[in-house]
Parts: sequence; structure tokens; C-alpha cells
Amino acid sequence: MKREEQAVELFLQKHTCSQSIFIPFCEPGVMKKLDAMKISTIFGSGTCGIGTGLCGTASGALLAISMKHGMSNHDDLEAKAHTYALGQIFLTKFKDRMTACSCEGILGVTVGSSEHNEKFQELRATRCVDAVRAASQILEDVL
Repeated sequence: MKREEQAVELFLQKHTCSQSIFIPFCEPGVMKKLDAMKISTIFGSGTCGIGTGLCGTASGALLAISMKHGMSNHDDLEAKAHTYALGQIFLTKFKDRMTACSCEGILGVTVGSSEHNEKFQELRATRCVDAVRAASQILEDVL
């Protein structure tokens, strides 16, 4: 199964958006699935579930980029620069596809708001799945 399909399947099984991206793209042998799930939890629904931060799919993708290309010691400035460059490429392409990088910008509603909860649930099944697919596809290209 392609990682994109794994990501969508995880999301439909009620994993957070960040978990849905990070788990399938996690480097094999580097981190266990349970650890990947735990470390990416906080980035769901725009960081801490409030929707005002970076979309969780983008956060999960950035975690995956950093896991693959990030610094392994504090002197590895080349890896740092490369990782930042890949992250910027990802975010630019993601914004081009999804019109924004924040949950609120993508969905047009306040994620953590009780007045928008019903609309958010509808959007989770449509627009958020689109974001999972877009992040997966872009991440495949960037990695």
C-alpha cells in the first residue's frame, strides 16, 4: 500500500492529521509506530487541537523531513540548511495546493470552537482528507 493510502486510512480511523502523515513516512528502524504516534499527537488539528497553528498534516510532514534529513549533531550545519530548505519547499507547495498552511485558513472555521464543531466534522471528512492526500503527495516528492 502506498504511503498516501496508508495516511488516508489512518486518518479515517480517527488518528490525528499529523499522526496520519508522520507514521507512514517515519523512517523504518528509526522509530517505532507507537513512538511516532505519541510524538506527533500534539500537532493534530493545528497544534494542540486549536486550529490556529500550522495544519497537522504539514507538521507531520515536517517531522518526517527532519527525521530523514535533520541534524545528527549540533555541528551539522549542512544538514540543518538542507532540512530547512526541504521544509520551505514543502510548505510552499502545500500552500499552493491547499491555499493556506493553517487549519483555519484551509477550513474557514475555528477548529476548537463549539459553534463550528458540526461544520468541522463535515470538513474533516472532506477538506482534511484533501490535506492528508496533498501532504502525502508533496512529501513523496520532497523526500
